[in-house]
Amino acid sequence: MKEPQYNKETIREYLRHQNSTWNQRIMHWYHDEFQAIPTCRSEAETAICLLYEQAGYPPPARFVWFLSPFDLLSSLHFEIETEHIPHFEHLKKVISARISEAENTSILYIPLSLYPKAPAWYQKFRRESIFAWMNSPDNNDIQELNQLEGAWGLRILEALGDSIQQTKHSIAPYLKNIDTFISFWMQFVVCPNWIDDALLFENVAEFFSMPELLQNAESIRRVLKTCGWIIATEEVCFVSDKHIIAHHDKAGRLHSDNGFALEYADGWGIYAHHGIRIPSQEYHELEHQKKLGLKGQEKLW
Repeated sequence: MKEPQYNKETIREYLRHQNSTWNQRIMHWYHDEFQAIPTCRSEAETAICLLYEQAGYPPPARFVWFLSPFDLLSSLHFEIETEHIPHFEHLKKVISARISEAENTSILYIPLSLYPKAPAWYQKFRRESIFAWMNSPDNNDIQELNQLEGAWGLRILEALGDSIQQTKHSIAPYLKNIDTFISFWMQFVVCPNWIDDALLFENVAEFFSMPELLQNAESIRRVLKTCGWIIATEEVCFVSDKHIIAHHDKAGRLHSDNGFALEYADGWGIYAHHGIRIPSQEYHELEHQKKLGLKGQEKLW
Protein backbone atom coordinates (compact mmCIF):
# COMPACT_ATOMS: atom_id res chain seq x y z
CA MET A 1 0.00 0.00 0.00
CA LYS A 2 1.63 3.22 -1.18
CA GLU A 3 1.91 5.93 1.45
CA PRO A 4 -0.03 9.07 0.46
CA GLN A 5 1.61 12.46 0.62
CA TYR A 6 -0.07 15.05 2.80
CA ASN A 7 0.55 18.33 4.66
CA LYS A 8 -1.25 20.52 7.19
CA GLU A 9 -3.75 21.75 4.63
CA THR A 10 -4.46 18.15 3.60
CA ILE A 11 -5.27 17.37 7.22
CA ARG A 12 -7.62 20.35 7.41
CA GLU A 13 -9.40 19.19 4.26
CA TYR A 14 -9.65 15.69 5.69
CA LEU A 15 -11.19 16.99 8.93
CA ARG A 16 -13.81 18.90 6.95
CA HIS A 17 -14.54 15.76 4.96
CA GLN A 18 -14.79 13.57 8.06
CA ASN A 19 -16.76 15.88 10.29
CA SER A 20 -19.31 16.91 7.67
CA THR A 21 -20.91 13.46 7.74
CA TRP A 22 -19.70 11.90 11.01
CA ASN A 23 -22.85 12.40 13.07
CA GLN A 24 -25.08 11.04 10.31
CA ARG A 25 -22.86 8.01 9.80
CA ILE A 26 -22.61 7.07 13.45
CA MET A 27 -26.33 7.47 14.04
CA HIS A 28 -27.08 5.42 10.93
CA TRP A 29 -24.88 2.69 12.38
CA TYR A 30 -26.57 2.56 15.78
CA HIS A 31 -30.07 2.95 14.37
CA ASP A 32 -30.02 0.71 11.29
CA GLU A 33 -27.29 -1.85 11.90
CA PHE A 34 -26.37 -2.16 15.57
CA GLN A 35 -30.01 -2.19 16.64
CA ALA A 36 -31.60 -4.14 13.82
CA ILE A 37 -29.34 -7.21 13.61
CA PRO A 38 -29.71 -9.73 16.48
CA THR A 39 -26.92 -11.84 17.98
CA CYS A 40 -25.81 -14.65 15.70
CA ARG A 41 -23.19 -16.66 17.56
CA SER A 42 -21.94 -18.74 14.62
CA GLU A 43 -21.52 -15.68 12.41
CA ALA A 44 -19.94 -13.77 15.28
CA GLU A 45 -17.34 -16.49 15.89
CA THR A 46 -16.42 -16.51 12.19
CA ALA A 47 -16.09 -12.71 12.21
CA ILE A 48 -14.04 -12.74 15.42
CA CYS A 49 -11.62 -15.29 13.93
CA LEU A 50 -11.06 -12.89 11.03
CA LEU A 51 -10.38 -10.08 13.50
CA TYR A 52 -7.82 -12.33 15.25
CA GLU A 53 -6.16 -12.95 11.88
CA GLN A 54 -6.01 -9.25 10.98
CA ALA A 55 -4.48 -8.51 14.38
CA GLY A 56 -1.80 -11.15 13.72
CA TYR A 57 -3.07 -14.00 15.92
CA PRO A 58 -4.34 -17.54 15.24
CA PRO A 59 -8.02 -18.13 16.08
CA PRO A 60 -8.89 -19.01 19.69
CA ALA A 61 -9.34 -22.64 20.70
CA ARG A 62 -12.81 -21.97 22.07
CA PHE A 63 -15.44 -19.33 22.72
CA VAL A 64 -17.27 -18.67 26.00
CA TRP A 65 -20.54 -16.76 25.68
CA PHE A 66 -22.35 -14.51 28.14
CA LEU A 67 -25.81 -12.95 28.05
CA SER A 68 -24.72 -9.31 28.48
CA PRO A 69 -21.62 -7.15 28.96
CA PHE A 70 -22.40 -7.12 32.69
CA ASP A 71 -22.67 -10.92 32.71
CA LEU A 72 -19.27 -11.09 30.99
CA LEU A 73 -17.45 -8.71 33.35
CA SER A 74 -19.07 -10.00 36.53
CA SER A 75 -18.44 -13.68 35.65
CA LEU A 76 -14.70 -13.34 35.04
CA HIS A 77 -11.91 -12.74 37.55
CA PHE A 78 -9.39 -9.98 36.81
CA GLU A 79 -5.89 -9.20 38.00
CA ILE A 80 -4.72 -5.84 36.71
CA GLU A 81 -1.43 -4.01 37.18
CA THR A 82 -1.20 -0.27 36.67
CA GLU A 83 1.40 2.45 36.77
CA HIS A 84 1.18 6.22 36.99
CA ILE A 85 1.35 8.20 33.79
CA PRO A 86 4.40 10.50 33.94
CA HIS A 87 3.59 14.13 34.72
CA PHE A 88 -0.04 13.24 35.61
CA GLU A 89 -0.16 12.46 39.33
CA HIS A 90 -3.71 11.10 39.48
CA LEU A 91 -3.81 9.23 36.17
CA LYS A 92 -2.88 5.58 35.71
CA LYS A 93 -2.55 3.23 32.79
CA VAL A 94 -2.88 -0.54 32.65
CA ILE A 95 0.46 -2.25 31.96
CA SER A 96 -0.70 -5.86 32.30
CA ALA A 97 -3.87 -7.84 32.90
CA ARG A 98 -4.77 -11.45 33.55
CA ILE A 99 -8.16 -13.13 33.43
CA SER A 100 -9.53 -16.39 34.79
CA GLU A 101 -12.95 -17.93 34.30
CA ALA A 102 -13.58 -18.04 38.05
CA GLU A 103 -11.95 -16.64 41.17
CA ASN A 104 -10.74 -20.09 42.27
CA THR A 105 -9.35 -21.05 38.86
CA SER A 106 -5.56 -21.16 38.65
CA ILE A 107 -5.42 -20.84 34.85
CA LEU A 108 -4.83 -17.21 33.91
CA TYR A 109 -5.30 -15.83 30.41
CA ILE A 110 -3.54 -12.76 29.04
CA PRO A 111 -5.90 -10.44 27.14
CA LEU A 112 -5.02 -9.40 23.61
CA SER A 113 -5.69 -6.28 21.57
CA LEU A 114 -7.60 -7.25 18.41
CA TYR A 115 -7.11 -3.89 16.71
CA PRO A 116 -6.42 -4.68 13.04
CA LYS A 117 -2.88 -4.07 11.86
CA ALA A 118 -2.79 -0.86 9.86
CA PRO A 119 -0.02 0.78 7.81
CA ALA A 120 2.36 2.98 9.80
CA TRP A 121 1.36 6.01 7.73
CA TYR A 122 -2.30 5.49 8.69
CA GLN A 123 -1.48 5.50 12.40
CA LYS A 124 0.69 8.59 11.92
CA PHE A 125 -1.98 10.41 9.89
CA ARG A 126 -4.64 9.52 12.44
CA ARG A 127 -2.57 10.90 15.34
CA GLU A 128 -1.70 14.07 13.46
CA SER A 129 -5.31 14.71 12.44
CA ILE A 130 -6.50 14.25 16.03
CA PHE A 131 -3.83 16.60 17.39
CA ALA A 132 -4.55 19.12 14.65
CA TRP A 133 -8.21 19.22 15.58
CA MET A 134 -7.53 19.47 19.32
CA ASN A 135 -4.72 22.02 19.24
CA SER A 136 -5.12 24.29 16.23
CA PRO A 137 -7.10 27.53 16.63
CA ASP A 138 -7.30 27.65 12.83
CA ASN A 139 -9.87 24.82 12.80
CA ASN A 140 -12.74 27.00 14.00
CA ASP A 141 -14.34 26.80 10.58
CA ILE A 142 -14.51 22.99 10.73
CA GLN A 143 -17.81 21.58 11.94
CA GLU A 144 -17.57 20.28 15.49
CA LEU A 145 -18.55 16.71 16.22
CA ASN A 146 -21.51 16.16 18.51
CA GLN A 147 -21.60 12.40 18.82
CA LEU A 148 -21.43 11.78 22.57
CA GLU A 149 -25.14 11.76 23.24
CA GLY A 150 -25.60 9.37 20.34
CA ALA A 151 -22.82 6.92 21.20
CA TRP A 152 -24.68 4.00 22.73
CA GLY A 153 -21.39 2.27 23.51
CA LEU A 154 -20.46 5.02 25.98
CA ARG A 155 -23.79 4.63 27.75
CA ILE A 156 -23.16 0.89 28.09
CA LEU A 157 -19.72 1.57 29.57
CA GLU A 158 -21.09 4.06 32.09
CA ALA A 159 -23.85 1.68 33.18
CA LEU A 160 -21.38 -1.18 33.55
CA GLY A 161 -19.26 0.95 35.83
CA ASP A 162 -22.27 1.64 38.05
CA SER A 163 -23.35 -2.00 38.18
CA ILE A 164 -19.89 -3.39 38.90
CA GLN A 165 -19.26 -0.79 41.60
CA GLN A 166 -22.25 -2.15 43.48
CA THR A 167 -20.59 -5.58 43.73
CA LYS A 168 -17.45 -6.86 45.44
CA HIS A 169 -16.13 -8.10 42.13
CA SER A 170 -12.40 -8.30 41.40
CA ILE A 171 -12.54 -5.50 38.87
CA ALA A 172 -14.55 -3.17 41.15
CA PRO A 173 -11.49 -1.58 42.86
CA TYR A 174 -10.14 -0.50 39.49
CA LEU A 175 -13.40 1.28 38.70
CA LYS A 176 -12.73 3.72 41.54
CA ASN A 177 -10.15 5.23 39.21
CA ILE A 178 -12.15 5.60 36.00
CA ASP A 179 -8.97 6.32 34.03
CA THR A 180 -7.66 2.86 34.92
CA PHE A 181 -10.87 1.20 33.79
CA ILE A 182 -10.96 3.21 30.57
CA SER A 183 -7.32 2.26 29.95
CA PHE A 184 -8.20 -1.43 30.35
CA TRP A 185 -11.36 -1.06 28.28
CA MET A 186 -9.62 0.75 25.39
CA GLN A 187 -6.74 -1.72 25.23
CA PHE A 188 -8.47 -5.06 25.66
CA VAL A 189 -12.22 -4.81 25.02
CA VAL A 190 -13.90 -4.94 21.63
CA CYS A 191 -17.26 -3.20 22.03
CA PRO A 192 -19.74 -1.02 20.11
CA ASN A 193 -17.46 2.02 20.43
CA TRP A 194 -15.20 0.35 17.88
CA ILE A 195 -17.59 1.67 15.25
CA ASP A 196 -15.56 4.89 15.56
CA ASP A 197 -12.50 3.00 14.32
CA ALA A 198 -14.42 1.42 11.46
CA LEU A 199 -15.70 4.83 10.38
CA LEU A 200 -12.19 6.30 10.58
CA PHE A 201 -10.85 3.55 8.31
CA GLU A 202 -13.72 4.26 5.90
CA ASN A 203 -13.21 8.03 5.95
CA VAL A 204 -9.47 7.80 5.31
CA ALA A 205 -10.02 5.21 2.56
CA GLU A 206 -12.58 7.49 0.94
CA PHE A 207 -10.51 10.66 1.29
CA PHE A 208 -7.29 9.18 -0.15
CA SER A 209 -9.08 6.78 -2.57
CA MET A 210 -7.46 3.76 -0.88
CA PRO A 211 -10.06 0.96 -0.83
CA GLU A 212 -7.50 -1.41 0.72
CA LEU A 213 -8.30 0.13 4.12
CA LEU A 214 -11.94 -0.90 3.83
CA GLN A 215 -11.04 -4.49 4.71
CA ASN A 216 -10.17 -3.37 8.25
CA ALA A 217 -13.41 -1.43 8.54
CA GLU A 218 -15.51 -4.35 7.30
CA SER A 219 -13.97 -6.84 9.74
CA ILE A 220 -14.88 -4.54 12.64
CA ARG A 221 -18.39 -3.98 11.31
CA ARG A 222 -19.02 -7.73 10.93
CA VAL A 223 -18.09 -8.36 14.55
CA LEU A 224 -20.11 -5.47 15.98
CA LYS A 225 -23.20 -6.44 13.98
CA THR A 226 -23.31 -9.96 15.38
CA CYS A 227 -22.26 -9.78 19.05
CA GLY A 228 -21.68 -7.47 22.02
CA TRP A 229 -18.51 -7.11 24.08
CA ILE A 230 -15.39 -9.22 23.45
CA ILE A 231 -12.34 -9.88 25.64
CA ALA A 232 -9.86 -11.90 23.63
CA THR A 233 -7.00 -14.14 24.75
CA GLU A 234 -4.88 -16.56 22.74
CA GLU A 235 -6.61 -19.62 24.18
CA VAL A 236 -10.20 -18.50 24.69
CA CYS A 237 -12.39 -15.64 23.53
CA PHE A 238 -15.01 -14.30 25.97
CA VAL A 239 -18.02 -12.85 24.17
CA SER A 240 -21.35 -11.35 25.20
CA ASP A 241 -24.63 -11.36 23.31
CA LYS A 242 -26.08 -8.16 21.96
CA HIS A 243 -29.11 -6.51 23.50
CA ILE A 244 -32.54 -7.98 22.79
CA ILE A 245 -34.52 -4.72 22.94
CA ALA A 246 -33.55 -1.15 22.04
CA HIS A 247 -35.64 2.01 22.09
CA HIS A 248 -34.56 5.38 20.72
CA ASP A 249 -35.95 8.78 19.83
CA LYS A 250 -36.33 10.24 16.32
CA ALA A 251 -32.74 11.49 16.47
CA GLY A 252 -31.49 7.93 17.06
CA ARG A 253 -30.49 8.51 20.67
CA LEU A 254 -31.23 5.89 23.33
CA HIS A 255 -34.56 6.82 24.87
CA SER A 256 -37.45 5.28 26.76
CA ASP A 257 -40.07 6.82 29.03
CA ASN A 258 -41.07 3.40 30.30
CA GLY A 259 -38.40 0.91 31.34
CA PHE A 260 -35.06 0.08 29.79
CA ALA A 261 -33.91 1.86 26.67
CA LEU A 262 -31.47 -1.00 26.07
CA GLU A 263 -32.18 -4.45 27.52
CA TYR A 264 -30.28 -7.76 27.56
CA ALA A 265 -31.47 -11.36 27.90
CA ASP A 266 -30.27 -11.67 31.51
CA GLY A 267 -32.38 -8.72 32.66
CA TRP A 268 -29.53 -6.19 32.78
CA GLY A 269 -30.10 -2.96 30.90
CA ILE A 270 -29.75 0.79 30.57
CA TYR A 271 -32.22 3.57 31.27
CA ALA A 272 -31.86 6.64 29.08
CA HIS A 273 -33.74 9.82 28.20
CA HIS A 274 -32.93 11.34 24.80
CA GLY A 275 -29.38 10.00 24.88
CA ILE A 276 -28.75 10.89 28.54
CA ARG A 277 -28.18 7.78 30.63
CA ILE A 278 -30.16 7.57 33.87
CA PRO A 279 -28.50 5.59 36.68
CA SER A 280 -30.85 2.81 37.78
CA GLN A 281 -31.28 4.17 41.30
CA GLU A 282 -32.28 7.58 40.00
CA TYR A 283 -34.62 6.02 37.46
CA HIS A 284 -36.49 4.14 40.13
CA GLU A 285 -36.78 7.34 42.18
CA LEU A 286 -38.37 9.01 39.15
CA GLU A 287 -40.47 6.02 38.08
CA HIS A 288 -43.62 7.38 39.69
CA GLN A 289 -43.59 10.34 37.31
CA LYS A 290 -45.54 9.79 34.12
CA LYS A 291 -43.07 11.88 32.16
CA LEU A 292 -39.57 13.16 32.90
CA GLY A 293 -39.88 16.90 33.31
CA LEU A 294 -37.41 19.67 34.14
CA LYS A 295 -37.08 18.59 37.76
CA GLY A 296 -36.13 15.08 36.67
CA GLN A 297 -33.79 16.34 33.98
CA GLU A 298 -31.72 18.20 36.53
CA LYS A 299 -30.92 14.90 38.21
CA LEU A 300 -29.71 13.15 35.08
CA TRP A 301 -26.08 12.67 34.16
